[in-house]
This record gives sequence, C-alpha cells and structure tokens, in this order.
Amino acid sequence: MTIHLPMITTLVDGYNLMLGSVVSPDSRAKRNLHDSRHYFLRWLESKLAPDQRTGVCVVFDTSRSSHQDQASTFHGIRIIYSTSHVSADECIRRLIREHTSPQKLTVVSSDHQIQRSAKARGAASVDSEIWIETLNIQKRRSDREDRSGEVNTEKPDGQIDTQKWLDEFGY
Repeated sequence: MTIHLPMITTLVDGYNLMLGSVVSPDSRAKRNLHDSRHYFLRWLESKLAPDQRTGVCVVFDTSRSSHQDQASTFHGIRIIYSTSHVSADECIRRLIREHTSPQKLTVVSSDHQIQRSAKARGAASVDSEIWIETLNIQKRRSDREDRSGEVNTEKPDGQIDTQKWLDEFGY
C-alpha cells in the first residue's frame, strides 16, 4: 500500500508514545500487543477531531515477515507496521527523508535519534509526553466549547506555553 507522504502532517512513533507514556491499556488489553495497540488507537482517535486524524500516521514495529511495510487505517489514522527486516525507527527516519514537505511535518517521539532526523530535514519534533498533554488540553478545550457554544480564550495558570504548542503543531 502506498503512503502519500505529503498528506502526513504528524508522524508518530507508536510504541514510543504508547509504552513510554501515561497512555496505558486497561487490564483486559494488557494480554497482548494487538489489544494494547487497539486500546491506544481508540484513545488517540478520541483525542483527535476527524479532520485531524487524516494527517496522522502511527508507525509500529511488527514481527511480520514481509518485504514491504504493511499499512492500514483506523478511523482515518494511518497505521504502518514495519517489517521484521526494518525497525519502526528506521521506517520513521525513511518517511522523514522521503517527505516532500518536511517543514509541514511534526514528528512525535521521545527518541533522540528520531528527533535529530526530523530536525535535520526541517520538520518539527515534539516529545511524546508533551504531545499527549497538548492533545489532552485540546480535547478539554473542545469539550468545553461544545458544551458552552463559545470559545474560551483564557489560559489557565501554568499553561502559558500550551497555546504556543497548539499553534505550532496545528492543533
């Protein structure tokens, strides 16, 4: 399956975000990686508006033996499972190298090598924990607006840089 790189605006290091963050599966999903990934993707889908999901691509490692990466979608979020011959990190670095508009790309990972690859191509990189917090703030703000029907522009104490992140990464 061909991935249209210019359409990707946010490239996510799946297991880095899923396993190294507060996004952890419930006890039923801890049984296997498939359930854990599904739980994580449901969480991510719940945090993104439908128009945002189409620009997000999550890359996971897999043990599948194949000569090409496997791709699918989950409620508009693109998923790439790297092959057993190529790590997810290398797949992400390849996607960064091949992206035709890296200045419009945000790479989400706490992995310093991936962050350096993103910055070398002019893409933005954001640490997984910061991105999660940004998504949580964005979702709370959206929920408040839906309930009240108006936009709240006040920034809570301690959240001064949040709007900068939201603006910088298009959320």
